[in-house]
Amino acid sequence: MTQLTDNTWYTSDYISPLQLFIRLTRGQLQPGKFWRKASFRRKFLIRSLVMPRATSQLLTNLTQWPELNTLLARQPRLPIRLHRPYMAVNIKRDFALDALCFHYQQMRQLLSREQQVSYLSQYGLNLAK
Repeated sequence: MTQLTDNTWYTSDYISPLQLFIRLTRGQLQPGKFWRKASFRRKFLIRSLVMPRATSQLLTNLTQWPELNTLLARQPRLPIRLHRPYMAVNIKRDFALDALCFHYQQMRQLLSREQQVSYLSQYGLNLAK
């Protein structure tokens, strides 16, 4: 008998960046309550069409996470980070994209699988005591 103690950990099947984009814009994937609103998804679609390369690169980076569903559940605004001012208004989108991708690549490389699970859990990862 298996007991589930944390219902926020889901392993996701690999999906392509295009599939992720389509699921988000159609409302098939709703990682947060605001994704339920058609107007929010429409803004995501329009902003993505305005900056297709950056959005594609971010979604490509996100789909490399084996626990993508959990990551999006914990950070539901992650796919729209490039569509909003990031860190500061005067930072170029390419730099913001590089910073985001670098951050999540480092997380995957430096944290063990157990630490990643803890980081994405309801309680988070305690780095210092």
